[in-house]
Amino acid sequence: MSKTGRLACYVCSSDDSRLFYVGRDKALYSAAHFPIFRCEECGLVYLNPQPTREEHQQFYTHEYPFRIGHHAGGAGLYAPVLGHLRQREPGTLLDIGTGNSMFLPAMKEIGWDVKGTEIDSEIVETFRDEHGIELGYGELEDIGYDDESFDAVTILGVLEHIRQPQAFMDEVTRILKPGGVLCLYIFNRGAEASLLGRYWGGFDVPRHLFSYSTRSLTRLLERSGLRVTGGHHQPISFLPFFLVWLAMRTRNRIGRSASATFPTSLPRPLRLLNTPVGRIMASMKHSSSLYVFARKPGAVPQPAGAGPA
Repeated sequence: MSKTGRLACYVCSSDDSRLFYVGRDKALYSAAHFPIFRCEECGLVYLNPQPTREEHQQFYTHEYPFRIGHHAGGAGLYAPVLGHLRQREPGTLLDIGTGNSMFLPAMKEIGWDVKGTEIDSEIVETFRDEHGIELGYGELEDIGYDDESFDAVTILGVLEHIRQPQAFMDEVTRILKPGGVLCLYIFNRGAEASLLGRYWGGFDVPRHLFSYSTRSLTRLLERSGLRVTGGHHQPISFLPFFLVWLAMRTRNRIGRSASATFPTSLPRPLRLLNTPVGRIMASMKHSSSLYVFARKPGAVPQPAGAGPA
């Protein structure tokens, strides 16, 4: 399989990156092994070598439980972003990697001029026909939006899949207006990731090419000229999902089954465990689900008739 390797960090360019562990596909059975490296300077964790774009697409099979869209799980995933953007006057918004989420229709309903990007042509047609919303087809850098086109850009559950994160974030900065905001959602490499190691569910190898901590993500945004203004830790714990995954994997090994092993739901007792553990992690700013809000330097456009800020 044709792959390219890289030891220098994709975020800080440090050469002090070392083999962290060798990963397996936790969602779909696979005999393949994937070397995972960690940057000792900024903490970025990433596949090395990385698959080509064509090889990467082959990992999104019809059996993959999350192939439809990155934030298709309901309003709860984008509620913090809605709350953040409601503090601003409606303007132009681009959602990168829209999937089948209802986020853009919700933003359109409250007055935003919305667009999105998507690599699935069927989703592009659905949004045009059913919601009257234009989705650019393809990768962000290939679509070519004009400079300073958008008051806000949202990237919800997509950044881990992006092959060249620095070039991608530079493009996001270019299309943001001065004073424009970025709302971003990632799986945070915090305390739970350290505890669970290779069994942490927030790094979906091999579909996720990167795994970000608060430190590595902040470094990435700052190098692109953005300033982090806030964040929100979602009170969700991956520990109960690990317990279910462990039970499923043990069952499959005993039965010599090659079925998928990643749990998409929790039994009620573990759902009850999820809430207090998640709240503790969120209070410590180490929960596995993180929203980050950033701003492009420059004057913030004032609403019509508004006085000085």
